[in-house]
Amino acid sequence: MNTKDVGERSEAKILSALLDRDITVLKPWGDNKRYDFVIEKSGIFYRIQCKTGREVDGTIRFATRSVTTKNGKAVNVPYTGQADYFMVFFPGNKKIYCIKVDECGIDQCSLRLNESKNNQTKGVKIAENYELEKTIFV
Repeated sequence: MNTKDVGERSEAKILSALLDRDITVLKPWGDNKRYDFVIEKSGIFYRIQCKTGREVDGTIRFATRSVTTKNGKAVNVPYTGQADYFMVFFPGNKKIYCIKVDECGIDQCSLRLNESKNNQTKGVKIAENYELEKTIFV
């Protein structure tokens, strides 16, 4: 599968999970927006960017930027100020994680699946704390 197909499958799984929970979802026209859809909760709108997580060294890792071309050169563009939350589908356990864009770096983010071997906790994002069921959207 190419990366666009992978992303579209993750977006479909996230969208389905939200609709199963009776969450209002608004889908923009076209696919060239800086967010994939908007969630309305209690009259407040949140821009959601969907991502697919992959396992790397005991973490769920995902990109927090997109790549586009400008004047023939690849340019990384972070989502800061253009989306409110990342929703990440992780095929390894089929769970969805939700994290504020502002809590992530501008290049990538990692959610730890288990405690670190050296017991480090500062700056560590434990995946379990970001599961969809534990967010304001459910």
